[in-house]
Amino acid sequence: MANPKTNKFISAASIYIIGVLAVSAFLFLKREHTLLGIYDKINQSAASCIPLILDPAFQDRVAAGKINEAENIENSKKLTMLAEKIGAAYIYTIIKKDGKLYITASNYPPSKDNKLTQVNYFMKEYKTAPDALKKLFAQKKTVFSEYSDGWGFFRSVYIPMYTPDGMLFAACADMKMKEIYSGLYPIVIQSVLLAVFFFLLAYPMIWAFNDISESQKGELIEKKKQLAHAGRLTAMGEMAAGIAHEINQPLCVIRGYLELLKAMLKDNSEVKEKQMDSAFDIGISSVEKISRIVNHMRSFSRMKAQELKPVDLKDPVDSALSFFNEQIKLHNISLIKNYEENVPFVNVDAQRFEQIAVNLVSNARYAVDKMGELKGRSFVKKIEVSIRHDRKNSKVCFEISDNGIGMTRNVIERCREPFFTTKGVDEGTGLGLSISEEIVKGFRGELYIKSKPDAGSTFTVLLPVREEDNGGKDTA
Repeated sequence: MANPKTNKFISAASIYIIGVLAVSAFLFLKREHTLLGIYDKINQSAASCIPLILDPAFQDRVAAGKINEAENIENSKKLTMLAEKIGAAYIYTIIKKDGKLYITASNYPPSKDNKLTQVNYFMKEYKTAPDALKKLFAQKKTVFSEYSDGWGFFRSVYIPMYTPDGMLFAACADMKMKEIYSGLYPIVIQSVLLAVFFFLLAYPMIWAFNDISESQKGELIEKKKQLAHAGRLTAMGEMAAGIAHEINQPLCVIRGYLELLKAMLKDNSEVKEKQMDSAFDIGISSVEKISRIVNHMRSFSRMKAQELKPVDLKDPVDSALSFFNEQIKLHNISLIKNYEENVPFVNVDAQRFEQIAVNLVSNARYAVDKMGELKGRSFVKKIEVSIRHDRKNSKVCFEISDNGIGMTRNVIERCREPFFTTKGVDEGTGLGLSISEEIVKGFRGELYIKSKPDAGSTFTVLLPVREEDNGGKDTA
């Protein structure tokens, strides 16, 4: 006959093990949901960057058969480099022509000397296209999907976009499910094994748990860095149209003066030296402007280690505003800059503070545009950017106010959450504010939000004055 104590021990052990397995299964499903959400946003960011790295008219020329072999290879290379940086398996575009789907994708095969010799997928008919992808062309909405083919099992996003000529195409990105789940299975197995060891030896279990906790903390920090970088790339994708206008304006100037010079040389046997010098100076100045814009874009999108140093906030704020110059003009937005004189420096990373300014200005532009749609042409859109010294609290204040659609109390409470957004699927990812607040906290600063529906919003960033500057000043 079995010992009652033994039976109780077996029963207790069984209940404990079943409980551990149940909790492990629950944590697995929860972690799976979280990871899929993160990778969906990374995929979405990758696909949103396609218009930024490829010629906007690329799809129109593809459909017309006007793409040569050299450009095919170069486009594939760009898509592949983007996929490698973000960690996606494939980044590609799909067009629909004569009722059939055609794919242009990344992941080209290099030759032995690492030179491009062949493109795997360029305008190849996509006969095995998933139903979810076909659904996009019918409903014109972003679709998240999972599918499998001869290359593996993938988690994908398909985003509807339009070419300059108005043709619908899909910007797509895939992530291998094997890579996603590779971070899940070890966690379940490890949890069960550690639970058994804890049942037998409590102290080794505690030590192992602490070790795992530190490991996961490091992983979380790394993911935050990747999300911050993805946020910059997403912002670049959202600003692509405005940047195109920024570059187009000096190009038009160059073209105009070149045509003027051509006419002068043709119609006049003698050309005045002063007129020639002026035309060339303006042309060179316009080229330098384009160069500055492109270099600024490259610097903004580059991922680098944080470097805290004394910064005059006017510099990164003006750099951020330069991304929006033409957008603000085209959207008839009144931009007001109130910069107080002799504002102390603050210890920040200039690139990351510029990212904060870009996110807040982008949100303000969206809010006033939406209010303009509601109020009509008589509505005057306004965005005010302020930098001032709060001497009483020894803080430097950066503030952006708008007279846009505003936010409800519930939205204000949730707007700092990662991936929360009230914008449409194609208009935002919900990364901007959450990433901005993390960056502000890293600078020992604070982010405050005031807003009312239909009455606009005010975002205030407070940063401590450098101790070197504060020590020699009267802050009373």
